[in-house]
Amino acid sequence: MFKKRTFINEIKSLSPEMYDFAKASVDNAKEDLDFLRLDASNFSNCPNISIDYALLEKTRKIGLVNLKTSWSDLGTWQSVFQSKQKDDNNNVIEGDVLKYDSSESLIISEEKLTVVSGVKDLIVINTQDVTLIATKSSYDKTMVNLILSDLSKLNRNEKTDNQKCHRPWGWYESILKHQTFQVKRLHINPKSKLSLQFHKFRSEHWVVVKGVAEVIKGKNIYRLEKGDSVFINTGETHSISNERDEELVVIEVQSGSYLGEDDIVRLEDIYGRTRSKD
Repeated sequence: MFKKRTFINEIKSLSPEMYDFAKASVDNAKEDLDFLRLDASNFSNCPNISIDYALLEKTRKIGLVNLKTSWSDLGTWQSVFQSKQKDDNNNVIEGDVLKYDSSESLIISEEKLTVVSGVKDLIVINTQDVTLIATKSSYDKTMVNLILSDLSKLNRNEKTDNQKCHRPWGWYESILKHQTFQVKRLHINPKSKLSLQFHKFRSEHWVVVKGVAEVIKGKNIYRLEKGDSVFINTGETHSISNERDEELVVIEVQSGSYLGEDDIVRLEDIYGRTRSKD
């Protein structure tokens, strides 16, 4: 419990480098509808240390009260397992799960059905983005860092991107992805618009499944209602907007030799974005 000015002044005095970069990242931030996007360059240069080391272990303006209770940072799946209520076989089960002859395990399934049989001492985390299976004893922070390092070496987008990605105009979700094609569901908020852009390596086919879309395709403008569709050629300038007060939902089928999010050349953008992945 503290006043924000006291906190800021203590950081400025005890960890000046952190203060300088944090302040610069806020001073150079950009408003993006409901988001405040910190300046990436300054933020990335901020020292990567916890507030404990940066402030709490150094400040003299601190008071302590003894607290008799259990405590966990929940920093590993093992600690998550220990913190939750167990069944008769000492399992932690959450989500859509069927288990048979299994014990001492943490099993979480966020969406689809997960079935386990004859397992013991396992962590099974089944999410929309990735599935993790490991023994409780083998999976710690060191393993997390190793996985993140390997994802970077393999140039896997799972390190930074979820299947559901939020954008200033709404969000999109990857439904199906292959090396040469991808299917997405676009949810475009009322009074919102995707940038005027083109792609160098892929074409797109849009199908409206809910709402009404205003589409720019080259020099033409189209009004598409539920069931209507339009094909965007590789290199063709295009945009889609939702001028109504209801949500617009579009199925997008991409096809091409490269499907990365950085294959976007923006010509106009009402949100002031310049980078392709914003």
